[in-house]
Amino acid sequence: MRKSFFTDIIKENPVFLYLLGIVPVLGTTIFASNALIMGGLTFFVLFFSNILVNFVKEHLKPQTELFVYIMTTALFTTIAEVFIRLWSMEIHLSLGIYMPLIIVNCLILSELYATASKEGMKKTLISSLKIGVYFIFAITIVGVFREFFGNGSVFNYIIIPDSVPKMLISQTPAGGFFVLAFFCLMANSMRREKK
Repeated sequence: MRKSFFTDIIKENPVFLYLLGIVPVLGTTIFASNALIMGGLTFFVLFFSNILVNFVKEHLKPQTELFVYIMTTALFTTIAEVFIRLWSMEIHLSLGIYMPLIIVNCLILSELYATASKEGMKKTLISSLKIGVYFIFAITIVGVFREFFGNGSVFNYIIIPDSVPKMLISQTPAGGFFVLAFFCLMANSMRREKK
């Protein structure tokens, strides 16, 4: 069971397989702490949006579904943003525009469409927890790699002394793509081994 979870978190991760939700993965992962906070905020919005949409799914018409999904994610994103602003203005400023963009995160919208609007509450809760944990893992592991290679630290704890040269490219957008590509390659190779 343990081995299955740790391999599944990479090989079944929608961020690594389908590139869902990569905007915050690329934009907020220069430091692992920012990545973890963004992952937690996205998890919060995903989980509670799924619950609310699941409650009202019988009343949704096809022409209003997308509007309801976006308004639901906007509600919970606003709650998360207000909380972060009250908790730490520094974190709020470091996440910048990426926090309001949770509203249109395709990982959340796809989960609302595929699970919350079609399945029962139990399956919706399980799927929300699974996808949320997978997203937190994906964004945090990319952040850990980028911070380690670019700054020589992990979660702001210095591991490599300043005298050792760093790979500054990992702190650039291109470096984010390289790290993400590494994990996408790993996920796809693990899926091929399974076959």
